[in-house]
Amino acid sequence: MSVSEWVALRQLYNAGEATAAEAMDALGMSKGAVSKIITRLLPIQPSTDPIYFADYRARCTTYYLPDGASHGLPLLAPQVDIPVAFDATALQTAIRDTQTGVVNYPEFMQLSMAAGCVATWCG
Repeated sequence: MSVSEWVALRQLYNAGEATAAEAMDALGMSKGAVSKIITRLLPIQPSTDPIYFADYRARCTTYYLPDGASHGLPLLAPQVDIPVAFDATALQTAIRDTQTGVVNYPEFMQLSMAAGCVATWCG
């Protein structure tokens, strides 16, 4: 996956469902450029339940694929100083707010990092 494909994937993920015009605006690209990147990304099709480890300190996410392979990508995480003390209540609130749609994933990362989390695991 190229850097431009990765950036496009992250932008589209953060935007959620989007029309072609919204994708062009989010990516700052022409219709042809967006179409070309989307066409190249279609074969990738991540599983519906990806297994990954996001390391906030190292700014890296490792995806574990069904065939046993793994793939590391830079993590677009906010610049937050992660405190030494862990605030379980703040993390619980961030999780609940994410589950109910009050905050999106980038906001969740910021809130969980501020609560003292150094990583997330989904699997």
